[in-house]
Amino acid sequence: MSSNIPSRPKQINDIIETVERYDTEKIPLLHEYIDEQLANKVQYDSAANLAVLKLYQFNPDQINFKYISAILIKALTALPDPDFNLCLALLNIDICADPTISRLYELQKALEQCRFKDFWTLMGDGETRNIVECCVGFENSIREFISRTIENVFVTITKEEISGYLNLNGNELDEYAKSRNWVLNDNVYTLPVVKENENKPKIVKENVNYEQLTQIIGYANEI
Repeated sequence: MSSNIPSRPKQINDIIETVERYDTEKIPLLHEYIDEQLANKVQYDSAANLAVLKLYQFNPDQINFKYISAILIKALTALPDPDFNLCLALLNIDICADPTISRLYELQKALEQCRFKDFWTLMGDGETRNIVECCVGFENSIREFISRTIENVFVTITKEEISGYLNLNGNELDEYAKSRNWVLNDNVYTLPVVKENENKPKIVKENVNYEQLTQIIGYANEI
């Protein structure tokens, strides 16, 4: 999570970096900035979004569930960064009990625990899809996270498995796999070798002291 976003507008930066971050009159401007993030008109800005939640924390009368949800949705797209959990830490129990917030938490748990098929099952619910549809490119961002996770673990994986993890089939899956340089052979994808999934030779080191060494040499001379 970076507090310095190059594309952050000056007026937003002036709020985030000064005592204005505690001024409730700045909330409407910060809300507009969240809307721009949802539309992908500006770069995702976790520091600005956390500042909004902090304002809510100090001023409960200003709480806006629509923007709490929006902030959490954008935080999901930033996985594996810990932004979602940082946001939760600023929310009280009553807010977390809200059905929409609870649903987003379920999505986050499924992704964090690598239960990718469960995530797409949750997404299959119309109500859940309605919650996240405000965020342009949400599913693409999630697939990026899932793909990077898969690439860090697997060298090969079946087409059936990866189809379930990404919720893609047919030509959509073929085109997506091609964009990531996954090579298909006999319904098994070979993924690019990266540092995390590289098969490294195991080096076994044994320490032999001087006394043991002389015994070994002496035994060898007797043979």
